[in-house]
Formats: sequence, C-alpha cells, structure tokens
Amino acid sequence: MNPNLLEVVALKPEGSRSQLVLEEIKVNPELAPYLISSMRSVAWVPYASKKNTVNVGVRARVGIEAELLAAVIEMGAEAQWGNIHPLTTEGVRACLEHVSSYIEGPLEIICSPSTDLEGVDIPEHFQQTQAQWIPTNALVVVPVDRGYLGTLWVLGGQVAALIHNVSRGMAVAWR
Repeated sequence: MNPNLLEVVALKPEGSRSQLVLEEIKVNPELAPYLISSMRSVAWVPYASKKNTVNVGVRARVGIEAELLAAVIEMGAEAQWGNIHPLTTEGVRACLEHVSSYIEGPLEIICSPSTDLEGVDIPEHFQQTQAQWIPTNALVVVPVDRGYLGTLWVLGGQVAALIHNVSRGMAVAWR
C-alpha cells in the first residue's frame, strides 16, 4: 500500500544538481496535458516542446500532493474528463470504472484518515490506503503502478513533479 500520489524517485545530489530550480524532462507528446510543479505552485502545460520535453520547477515538498490534487479536481471538472465524481457509492464506482477503462493493472484507493465513508460502499477487492495529504471527504483512485500516472523526483528537501496521464490515470470522489 502506497500513500504517495506519484511514483517517487530519489535523486542523489551531484555537484550543481543540489541547486536546481528547473529540470527538463522528456515526455510522450500523446499524454498531454501535463501537470507540473513550478517553483512556488503547480501549473498545467498543454503540450510538449518540439523536443518532446517539459520543464518542471524544483520546490519544497510541503503541500505538493494536495496542490496537484486540487488542480486535477478543478481541471477535470472544467474539461469534463469524467474523472471527478461525488463521494457516494455511485461516485466511487464511476471513479474505479473511469481509471480501469484506461488501465489493465490493479488500482488503489487513497483517502484521508478523517474522511467519512459512512454510507459509501467500496468494493473489497481494491486496496485502500490512508494519506494525510488528501483533504477530508475526498478519495483518489490511482493505479498501483504510480509510474503510469507520473513521477515525483526527490532531491533532499526539494521535489519536482510531473503528471503525464492525468485525465486517464486518476479519478477523484469528493464532497
């Protein structure tokens, strides 16, 4: 059970790498839009550069996953990707169906320890994990293989994040 939103990759500080502010990452242009970390927040990048790259900002880790989640909720609803649903039994089923329609592998449900799931039936065969970064009264459906969704690179206390399959690789039920 993995409480992280993304695949976490630790980087070793090597010379000037410990002072990075921006990192260029190779991406698949078919997986746009991309949600990236910026130096102070998160941002949407609608398409890759001509070199099939995006630039991600390096920043403090505190709050990054909650900021990424808030951006996904807002954009998913606005763009009508079908990945944002109410926190009900039907909404959770819709989240699971949405992500499983794109992913053949196992899925995991992440929620806050304080999320009230009374009256919400969650199928027993799905892994459930609790994470403090999820807001109360929300849950997220993601693939067990977080690499499908994106990566969080960790360099000491700093991170860089890239979600490259956001409309297909995660769904959120919330109230």
